[in-house]
Amino acid sequence: MTFNKCSVRGKLYGYMMDEAGNEVQDIEKLNAIDFQGKDSDFEWYDKKLLDAIEQNDNDVHKFFTLLSLCHTVMSEEKNGEIIYQAQSPDDHALVSASRTFGFTFIV
Repeated sequence: MTFNKCSVRGKLYGYMMDEAGNEVQDIEKLNAIDFQGKDSDFEWYDKKLLDAIEQNDNDVHKFFTLLSLCHTVMSEEKNGEIIYQAQSPDDHALVSASRTFGFTFIV
């Protein structure tokens, strides 16, 4: 599983629209946002979510705080890097996405 889209208090993020207002289905043609330290398989294209985080949107901050806390993931540090282990690929994807957006789960 990968974190592709979300809705935070009715605002949609990750849904890329074309000029006609239709959702873009072939996102590989778009340029992914470059995150430093992201998981190699994580791609994100919608800058609106980053803008909301940078503008300290309270609802978005609560959303990612809950994603980074409510899960069954175990973390450990190896060579200065936090490694996540999860039985559920869903939990791993959500916690990894939270870390990419700046909300890091650390034990």
